[in-house]
Amino acid sequence: MLAVRPDKMVLMEVFGNSMEPELKSGDSVLVDTSQNNIIAGLIYAVGIEDTILLKRVEKHPGRILLRSDNREYEPIIIEVENINSLRVIGCVIWASRTLQPVSRRGAFYTPPPSLL
Repeated sequence: MLAVRPDKMVLMEVFGNSMEPELKSGDSVLVDTSQNNIIAGLIYAVGIEDTILLKRVEKHPGRILLRSDNREYEPIIIEVENINSLRVIGCVIWASRTLQPVSRRGAFYTPPPSLL
């Protein structure tokens, strides 16, 4: 297990649906800024100009691809001549989601006796 340094952790909120179904809008993610070397298959917080994105990062000869899990989004291609515009902030190491309460009229909901 890797040692976690609290001073290198950043908590971020997810906006948008580009990483669904893995990450949903409103989720919280913990980004380890000490892990900024790209490992295939992991999700990273990356900066492009003044925008921070959560994407799967892939290294290819002469370019880097930023992929969304949601296939409705095309990959973002960073060519080698523009590589300095990309900042790898860190790797997402944890995610959390607030669960929605079950509807009281739902088919499988049984209210506790105190609510009857």
